[in-house]
Amino acid sequence: MQQQTLASMTVTQDQEDAVLAAVRQIEAQLRGLVSLEAGDRKTLPVMGPECERFARCVIRQLQHNAHLVPPGLDLAGALADLAALDRMRRIDIVLQQLALRVADTMAALCSDVMDVAHAGHGLLKLFGDQDGLQGIRKECGYRHLRAPRTPQALWGNRDMRARGSAH
Repeated sequence: MQQQTLASMTVTQDQEDAVLAAVRQIEAQLRGLVSLEAGDRKTLPVMGPECERFARCVIRQLQHNAHLVPPGLDLAGALADLAALDRMRRIDIVLQQLALRVADTMAALCSDVMDVAHAGHGLLKLFGDQDGLQGIRKECGYRHLRAPRTPQALWGNRDMRARGSAH
């Protein structure tokens, strides 16, 4: 019986603790991170490539023409935000790549587990009755315990003839 092995790894408690501590350390290093509500995120102006080019150009021109900038316009804050944005993008790329590898590995591990579970369930069906394992097989057969899809179950107690008749 051929068994798939898409991923094979062991994660010890020490490794899990170290990774979670590293994530907390990253969060501690990025103290300015914010969490936005979904509604708040939707109301923020979007800065796509064209808008970013525009914003960078305007801020650069304001920087070169400081005499035009009123005291209430936080040009220094905008420059700091642009620098932080550039650095955050590089961080985001690395974190997204890591998150994708974690998600892919979890999907592969789940697939490997389900492959063995399906093969094992087949063995329980094949040999279970003679070895007294039918109760265990039924307990584990959650996917096969769906209610039958009868018209009565689908339509309730309504008269089935009324559904197809013309009025």
